[in-house]
Parts: sequence; C-alpha cells; structure tokens
Amino acid sequence: MPSCNKEDMTFTITPAIGFSDSGKTVKLDNSGDVEIFLSFSAPLESDASAEISVVGITGFIYGTDFTTEPAASGGIISLPLTAGSTEALVKYKGITQTIEDEIDMKVLFQLSGGTNISLGQAVTLDFTLTLKPPVAVEPVTISHDFEGCTEDYASKWKWEKVLL
Repeated sequence: MPSCNKEDMTFTITPAIGFSDSGKTVKLDNSGDVEIFLSFSAPLESDASAEISVVGITGFIYGTDFTTEPAASGGIISLPLTAGSTEALVKYKGITQTIEDEIDMKVLFQLSGGTNISLGQAVTLDFTLTLKPPVAVEPVTISHDFEGCTEDYASKWKWEKVLL
C-alpha cells in the first residue's frame, strides 16, 4: 500500500530569470546610465549566473557609443547572481550623448543562457532600450501688452471666469 511521507514529496524548482520590462525609451542626452532590472521567479538558493547578449542596433557600437556594467566580452554580459537574491541589475552606460541623424538608436539585451537558473517566459527574455535623439525646439515667445483693452473686455473676462 503506497504511503505519503515528507521524504517522498521533496522536489526542487530551478528559479527562472527574466527582464522586469520589455523595454524603455529615453532621450539620448539624458541616457548616461539606464538601469535595466531582471527579476527571479523565486529567491536563488545558490549562486548562479546569467548570460545576456547585447547588440547595438542601427549602427550603435559597444565600446564606442555605449558600455554596460558589468562589461560585455564578445557581445555577452556574464551577470553573477548571488544566493538569496530576487532581482539583478545591468546598467547601460552611454558614451555618445548626441547623434547626427534624427533616428532612434536601439540596444537589444537578450537573455541567452545561465548556470543554476532557467530562463523566464518568452516575453521577458528580450529588453530593448530605445534612445531618442533630442528634438530641437525653437523657443516661442508669447507676449501681450494689454494696451488697447477696454473695461468692457476686462469685466466680461472676469464675469466669464466666475461662471466657469
């Protein structure tokens, strides 16, 4: 006759890792450091590591236009994960603060593997950082000297203001 006891019911689940968001958009001139968070499905029981591929899109080049913390080697960030952790952090560190063209620059971060951790759901495996060029806005000057306003105009405005 089968029996149930505590020893028969033990099992382990490898925690999963995924990006907390699928992306973020920032203005390039404000993009010195951008924090990119990763979350775990459960606290880590032991030390682990994750591999994240980092690719500059539309001509953005690692080492010339941006770096990361921790640094990538051969396009891969080896992210150490500490036992007991429930989240991790990668920092995008912008070198280039302006771009010539008025097109968005993008950096793709993609979870590609790990040790002592599994990868999360498909929607959380990619994180796209979009860097928008600053828009040149011409200053607009608004002025009115109120010379030529009549008392009727002023009293009508005050009356309408009261009704609103």
